[in-house]
Amino acid sequence: MRYYFAPMEGITGYIYRNVHHRHFPEMDRYYMPFISAHASHSMKHKEKEDIRPANNAGLFAVPQVLTKSADDFAWTVRELCETGYREVNLNLGCPSPTVTTKGRGAAFLGRKEELREFFSRSFELIERYTPDVRISVKTRLGIGDPEEIHELIRLYNEFPISEIIVHARTLREMYNGEAHADVFASVLSESAHPLVYNGNIFHPEEAARLAEMSGRHRAQTDRQDILPEPDMMIGRGLLRNPALVREIKGGERLQMAELQSFCGDLFEAYREVLPGPKPVLARMKELWWYMSMLFEEREEVLKRIRRAKTPAELEIVSDQIFASQHFADEGSGFCGLN
Repeated sequence: MRYYFAPMEGITGYIYRNVHHRHFPEMDRYYMPFISAHASHSMKHKEKEDIRPANNAGLFAVPQVLTKSADDFAWTVRELCETGYREVNLNLGCPSPTVTTKGRGAAFLGRKEELREFFSRSFELIERYTPDVRISVKTRLGIGDPEEIHELIRLYNEFPISEIIVHARTLREMYNGEAHADVFASVLSESAHPLVYNGNIFHPEEAARLAEMSGRHRAQTDRQDILPEPDMMIGRGLLRNPALVREIKGGERLQMAELQSFCGDLFEAYREVLPGPKPVLARMKELWWYMSMLFEEREEVLKRIRRAKTPAELEIVSDQIFASQHFADEGSGFCGLN
């Protein structure tokens, strides 16, 4: 099984990816926050910096594109190929209203004929100009009913997609409630392409239960000899516990000292690259919202983090938290699988 770091807008840019990989090298792939493909056929400076090969040296990094235009998608894929990338991921999973109100991301799943036309045109152009690139897809189960995924899988089967990453919720569910891991497992035998699971993996026990569930479904099909074990994409669970994949693989649990070292290196990297103290403070506070879930006294940790007005204050508060707080019992955390 391979493990992918999900793209998290505003957090998992190249600075974070490099520091994380240096401290926790167990990740197989990092997926980049999406590039918005536009009719202007241009990229923002931030997007260019994030995909720059020199900023991703030593990482298996995969760019992601958000669009509903086949021509814009094909142009962006071509640009990425010229930069050196050989896999591009199409974002059909983002549930953010700023994306879906424009008909992009997960909203595209509700217009299946238009989506079929999009794929037909995209692969026609890609075959013409960049035939060696792999196109993977990040999807949700559907708009409102998890069972919509069966029809979507049949649609995806019509095209030469390299793999499909399935966030096991619908658009309307956003990130709320339990992920439908059972629905994901039920379509393993229906897909002509490898499937990757995404959704509510916060502990090694949840990853093990997903593997067991998938194994049962694979054993019930006559394709079991060729049906691969699904890989796993993790997002919020890794922001909370950056050593999660190591723990899933049976390695040592996260230690307070290494979390402190990781945060310290990330602080320094942000200071060197970001334009001033405000973005440094914002990035670290956002990350602390996730990491605070590790601690017994989460509300106290968050209260102290919120009070910091400058990066220097936040660094002092962080060191005090590492020195005085304790990790919570893992059994009290999230449980995302049934």
